[in-house]
Amino acid sequence: MANRTRTTEKSAANIAYDFLRDSIIGMKLKPGQPLNLEELSEHLKVSRSPLRDAVIRLENEGLITSMPHKGTLVSKINLKQANEECFLRITVEEEIYSLFSDLCNADDISKLKAYIKIQEKGSMDEDVRIFLKQDDEFHKYLYLRTDKEFSFNLLQNNIGHYNRLRLLTCTENRVVSSSILEHKAMVELFQKKDKAALKKAVREHVMKVDSDKQELKSKYPELFEGENKTNELAENIFTKDFLSQLK
Repeated sequence: MANRTRTTEKSAANIAYDFLRDSIIGMKLKPGQPLNLEELSEHLKVSRSPLRDAVIRLENEGLITSMPHKGTLVSKINLKQANEECFLRITVEEEIYSLFSDLCNADDISKLKAYIKIQEKGSMDEDVRIFLKQDDEFHKYLYLRTDKEFSFNLLQNNIGHYNRLRLLTCTENRVVSSSILEHKAMVELFQKKDKAALKKAVREHVMKVDSDKQELKSKYPELFEGENKTNELAENIFTKDFLSQLK
């Protein structure tokens, strides 16, 4: 009976963790948004104990912050951490691109082109979350083909601040169009097996958010760490989708 209870609590904690993490990374919740844990418990139909476990996991990832007199908040975007996450992705993907270049064949090129076509359709739907998911699927194929799925999952689980910046940049249509063109250029480089050019392409593609970050901080200062202003109320977290308000 005790084992069943622990298993149930672990399952409930995972449900709460997945819901909160998806809401934070997908920016349904605004950076700096207060969280009403009692309301969350009722909404997710989980007890406070597994919910606290989920919150602790997200605190360890830097996505939730607990502050005296302010309670539990969605962490604001930390640009220093986002820069380090960007560095991590570049470092890993330079090697992934090199490995993929060695083994890619005509079938791989066809599959990458198919991913790009899906991205192009997604860009017309103007849903930036779907677009970025499709963007990640393009990159994930490179990891899977080089037998590095663990690396892909590890990376995705540790670049939450960087991924929120990506979402913000994709609210600009020019960024979406640029990303598709960059993927097309990468496919051509894979066909040529031009590793030197691929290394440069990786850096330019991944670091695209770097050139936009100061503009984003000027445009949305309340979303970034160092700005104390918080506009949203905790009771609104299930009735509003923050990112959709930016369109």
